Amino acid sequence: MKLYDCILFNDEIELLELRLKETEDVVYKWVIVECDMNFQQKPKPLYFKENKSHFGPYLNRIHHVVIDKHPVGPHPVIEHYQRRCLQKAWLDAGAVVGDLIMISDADEIADSETLKKLLAAPPPTMVVLKQYLYYYTVDCLQNQTWNGPVVFQLGSGEYDAQQIRNRKNRLPVVKPGGWHFSWLGPVDRIQYKLRCLDVGRESRGDFHRPSADDVEFISECIRSGKDIFGRTDEYAKKRFVDIVPGSLHPKHIESWLQKYPQFAQRP
Repeated sequence: MKLYDCILFNDEIELLELRLKETEDVVYKWVIVECDMNFQQKPKPLYFKENKSHFGPYLNRIHHVVIDKHPVGPHPVIEHYQRRCLQKAWLDAGAVVGDLIMISDADEIADSETLKKLLAAPPPTMVVLKQYLYYYTVDCLQNQTWNGPVVFQLGSGEYDAQQIRNRKNRLPVVKPGGWHFSWLGPVDRIQYKLRCLDVGRESRGDFHRPSADDVEFISECIRSGKDIFGRTDEYAKKRFVDIVPGSLHPKHIESWLQKYPQFAQRP
């Protein structure tokens, strides 16, 4: 049995480096699906293709798929189509019945020790990995946990990765599941992500969609841990934590931060 890590990728080059290092001893092949359009159907660079040199030691274990033909429509048409391309991608990468498949976004890094246990004793049904949830930097921890990667043993039927994603909050939970580094800065990256938010996510109730042009507000959120969407409930509160490799953080977080210190708020 082999583990195929199937990744919806946008521009998370640095996080992908950390993900590959964290899971290199357990993943057989990484399946990376990348689109030439962002979620608002505007052309975007093929960031993985342009940065392959970052991943030299892993390239023989990476199956990279570029989506350059896609349906037209408002968000989330592109996102859902890109995710639905994962099944063909993992089959083209060599996955067969009985192998273990993991579906997740690039910023959802699974705990390798938990993956080893799942390989040793495959789950009888789909499971979801419950993760620590970070905002802005890798040391700004939100009270809320995150149901992220879905893991299952491949059968002979058809799989719709988007439908699987939609079900993740109703699946049996496995933990420790790893780390979701959401809305990772710096400011320009958060601005880009805000501009790609679906049109339907306008301000409503306790959710306030900020302007992507409000650099001062975004910077203050990063510095203080303030919620970028103005949520005040307990689940949305954040605090700065120490870096703890192998627990609160991936095992290789310290060497990664030496290379990318901009992703930690506190020294």
